[in-house]
Amino acid sequence: MIDFFLRHRRLAFFILLILLTALLRFSGFFSFFSFPAFPVKIAGVAGDFTDWIISVPSQFFVSGQASTENDSLRIEASKLKIAELECLNIRKENDRLKELLDIPLEEELKPMGAKVLMGGISSFSRSIFVNRGTADGVEAGSPVLFEDKVAGKIIKAGRHVSLVYLVNHPEISVDVIVARTGTRGVFTGGTVCKVKYVDSEQEIVPGDELYSSGRGGVFPQRFRVGIVDSVASQKTGVFQKVTATPVIDPRKLDFVFIVKSPGLSEIKDMAQE
Repeated sequence: MIDFFLRHRRLAFFILLILLTALLRFSGFFSFFSFPAFPVKIAGVAGDFTDWIISVPSQFFVSGQASTENDSLRIEASKLKIAELECLNIRKENDRLKELLDIPLEEELKPMGAKVLMGGISSFSRSIFVNRGTADGVEAGSPVLFEDKVAGKIIKAGRHVSLVYLVNHPEISVDVIVARTGTRGVFTGGTVCKVKYVDSEQEIVPGDELYSSGRGGVFPQRFRVGIVDSVASQKTGVFQKVTATPVIDPRKLDFVFIVKSPGLSEIKDMAQE
């Protein structure tokens, strides 16, 4: 025993400290040593200490078990959070589709819903890809709409994916009218979008809303295109210098509609003759 205490001095000191503390807890330090209370109390202290030694492993086991259960609960909570976010996304998507169904499309346009696959990273993005193609009846030149706005036009149609140039693309032009006055012009894309061919005698001012006129055989009428930014104060020629901003935000394009304009095929055929 002495050799054990000599080899394990720290443990022996720890045990003696516990015993001393236990002794002082009982009623009176000196009364502790009175006979026959002394042997009884020594036995009680020894029993308490033994119970404590025995309980330590179980405490660690219970603590480890609780930690494992907490980890499982955290995992389940994370799964529930992911499921909640998925439900929220589905709800938002359904709301968006309901909004899209309320746009003022003419029945003969036969709109086809399409999901945006790529594009629209910034407000300056000029093209997107959609998940519709020739297998769905899509053809190059078909107008693309977003809510009550003109989004752009199909440029290339693959079998299941199509490339769309947005209205801010330099190669896209839309025949427009000023909602307030009926003044006509042609909205053209570019780094700075412009409204060309606005007669110098016609009224147009910053803030005027531009709608598709339906002329040109491509884009249907009554869809928003842009808002006038500036009009040159000096009229030096036949046409006014007008700049405008598209109403679409490429970053918000998620679902669009592809429509087949009634005059598109005939115009193509006549242009090839």
